[in-house]
Amino acid sequence: MKRSQVKEKLRFRYDDIDKIPTLVAAIKKEIKAACPKLVLDNSRPFRVHWRGYDDDNVYIVVDTHHDIPPMTNDYYDNREKVLVAIAKAAKQNGMKFALPSKISLKETVRIVEGQTGGFELLSPNGAGDEEKTSRPTSINRTNYGDIR
Repeated sequence: MKRSQVKEKLRFRYDDIDKIPTLVAAIKKEIKAACPKLVLDNSRPFRVHWRGYDDDNVYIVVDTHHDIPPMTNDYYDNREKVLVAIAKAAKQNGMKFALPSKISLKETVRIVEGQTGGFELLSPNGAGDEEKTSRPTSINRTNYGDIR
């Protein structure tokens, strides 16, 4: 049987750094309880480890393997079980996921207050001048939705 993998990078706030070791153990426990087809015979890794620090968070990597074929309904049902187990462990330990503190724009723009109270994005037109873009008044924040 083919095996599947569920791997997630979890970002948590620096305010909760003292709770990380307890959270790691709780995530392992919850995943083991929720996923009967979890591979635990050491033929594939089952890892939940605090892996590092980023500018705005500390992060844990969860790496699980299951005796379930990938890309099937059973796989997605199992993936959901892993995610619910993670959320349950985080909630039980009073942890909050870190929100990103940085935004990245796909192009260089200058934001100016518009005459109607909204904002306008000004973009270089290639000749050193700026021209108004036809974009809406929100900025697309990579992977995190819109800033309004």
